[in-house]
Amino acid sequence: MTIIEHFLLVLITTILITLCVNAVKDCQDCGHIKVPYPLSTSPNCGDPNYKIRCNSGTLWFDTINGSSYIITSINPTLQRLVIQPPGLANNTCMSRDFKNEGMWLDTNSPFNITSSNTLILMNCSLEILTMLFNCSSTSICHKYIEEGNAVISKNCGVTSHASKLCCDVKTGGSATSHRIRVREDRCAAYASFPNLDPSLPVSMWQPGVEIEWQLPAEPSCKVAGDCLDVANSRCLPDPVAGGEGKCLCNAGFQWDPVNGKCQDTKCQHGRGCKLRKKSPLIGDIEDDRVEVYERIMNSDSEEDFEATYEAGDEDEDGGISDPEDGEFRIGIKYSSRKSVVIAIRSYTIYRGVNYNII
Repeated sequence: MTIIEHFLLVLITTILITLCVNAVKDCQDCGHIKVPYPLSTSPNCGDPNYKIRCNSGTLWFDTINGSSYIITSINPTLQRLVIQPPGLANNTCMSRDFKNEGMWLDTNSPFNITSSNTLILMNCSLEILTMLFNCSSTSICHKYIEEGNAVISKNCGVTSHASKLCCDVKTGGSATSHRIRVREDRCAAYASFPNLDPSLPVSMWQPGVEIEWQLPAEPSCKVAGDCLDVANSRCLPDPVAGGEGKCLCNAGFQWDPVNGKCQDTKCQHGRGCKLRKKSPLIGDIEDDRVEVYERIMNSDSEEDFEATYEAGDEDEDGGISDPEDGEFRIGIKYSSRKSVVIAIRSYTIYRGVNYNII
């Protein structure tokens, strides 16, 4: 590759990267788990209201009462995550989070416990019978204790010193939408299984507590610069939020809370969408609109290339001609066409969008 070809590839990549700053910054992966918007592992990514924690490649969900739980999976489409239940403290029928009275989510946070979880409550007192839980002899808690792993059977089963009273309940009601509570005068231990099919053998029950988050509003802002990461938005008072500054989308765009960006209203269904953004570029060249014809991305035709790229007047070195009348022209030898197309194609595939150079 010649020097001019190398420079051209770097220049095109720089321009495309500059133009593609169009959404709130996603956080880096934590171990093998991708951290999607709006979840946030640091103040510089995601939405800080959706804070989780990444520690040595492991994601953690911290609760308001001081307990922490490992996040095992995240589903950004359904806005749900699954955390690992605490298990039992050593040689007891008490949950490891017993000292903090279980799992307490902040009622003012965007997170809540979904209605998909089945709780198995163990080592319960008679006071639990005042609750609308299934504590009968037909409760699946007996199946779990009797057919579960050896630790559960030993510490909570019929031969243990724990209370034999157990219950099951589905989460999601007012009592369990933000708390799974354990205490001595109710139940001291619990297990949880999202989307449980109780007809399956206990060995096939998948433990977890499923938590969902509310869709986020537009990012907060104090000055215009706070909205640079959200293309096609401005920092304005939001009447819905009591006048708080928000990065509100410009006319013709609407907030996409899943991807954290202002979506062109004409592109909601993914058809006929052309990404056009105003963004300051290199030097005094501003408001260049970049899109690459889809046919160029899929074509090796010389005619297609020549119809899209216009070669300006070359200088003696065959380099880049000066911008003229607001046009940004590149002096390019057609022998480098394939390298240029490969570079642009790779980047646009990575970003998932199409561009035209016009």
